[in-house]
Amino acid sequence: MDDPYFGVKQDIEAALANAAQLHTNLRRLLKAPPLGQDKQSEFLWTREELSSLVVSISEDLADLSNAVAAVAQNPARFNLDSKAVSQRKEFVARVQREIDEIKATLERKQRSPSAGKKQQPASPSPSSAKISANISGKQDRDRLLQSGDAAASKSRSASSMNNDKFADRENGIQQMIMKDQDQQLDSVAMTVMNMKEIAIVMNQELDDQTASVLMPRGWRGLTIAL
Repeated sequence: MDDPYFGVKQDIEAALANAAQLHTNLRRLLKAPPLGQDKQSEFLWTREELSSLVVSISEDLADLSNAVAAVAQNPARFNLDSKAVSQRKEFVARVQREIDEIKATLERKQRSPSAGKKQQPASPSPSSAKISANISGKQDRDRLLQSGDAAASKSRSASSMNNDKFADRENGIQQMIMKDQDQQLDSVAMTVMNMKEIAIVMNQELDDQTASVLMPRGWRGLTIAL
């Protein structure tokens, strides 16, 4: 039976590669001057996609970390040596470092639209500023609501996929344990059968020796002559 570790490792590596591309794009957008409407949409989409990927990878990595910790307690039971266990631990640690770096970028705020602009000689009127603030606030609320709905939908989908992956991994590990137990039981059964055959042969030899000792001498000679 194939080791389920490698299947989970491959899924994490594929997801991490996608996350790395989104991470690079997000850092570029964060360093860019104040964004227009098109770039603002790109920024929001990139951040949401990257956040969803980070959640999914983190959940898979937590499951994999628990499995590696369990294997490390008795590597021989899973036909592993200390080097293989160390490699698995290092993979988990490396992915965690990359996830932490991405999370730090996600926590950074986008540059304010006022950054880099020269101070205007005349300030806008209070009424104009208030109207502009109300419009901007409404637009921000609408974007946040839309982003929240999209993130919730993606989170539910990712949660369902993660549950399926977890069930498959748990089933694989249980099958490995059951196979190991079956092999041990077969070995014990074979040993018992061998001991039973040896006991039968020894018992037969004892019966023959006992009969030879108890038989009268004349009969023994007659038996030998025959």
